[in-house]
Amino acid sequence: MIRNLRPKYTAKHYITELILGLTALFGVYLIIAWSSYSPYDNAWTVASPQQQALNKAGAFGAWCIDLLFALFGSIANIIPFVIVLSSVCVRLFGFLLLLCGLTSLATLLLSNTETYLAGGVLGGWLIKSVYPSFGMFGSFMAAFIMAVIGFILSSGVSFILLFISAYQLL
Repeated sequence: MIRNLRPKYTAKHYITELILGLTALFGVYLIIAWSSYSPYDNAWTVASPQQQALNKAGAFGAWCIDLLFALFGSIANIIPFVIVLSSVCVRLFGFLLLLCGLTSLATLLLSNTETYLAGGVLGGWLIKSVYPSFGMFGSFMAAFIMAVIGFILSSGVSFILLFISAYQLL
């Protein structure tokens, strides 16, 4: 029965993971090219008598960074970092959603100590703002859904596969 729960990965899932990984690697390559940028390299906007590229990422890295500077100006300084972070943002958003859901659940279900709130300030604020509109059950369901979606977005699929493999090993 547990084998039926194993998610079937499609080609779309593998392609998405591959694209996110290649995007992160290309962003790291652009950071290397950006950090060793020289305006004397032969590039898209510069024809220099310099034959060898001074850029640590080679001639292609010098060309890419020069193209970014020509197209975007000073904003090109942040583009390599944004490219790296874009592949991480989905996981980070999922982790933050997981934390918000767990703190809200702790606020609703656990008792406070003398010095600290069970869900902390964040959980208390979230429940205080949601509780008047949704009530106890609605607040619980919203917190539970936030925690589940956050878990799945941050690392849920790989974690679920690990649990299924451990179960099959037993």
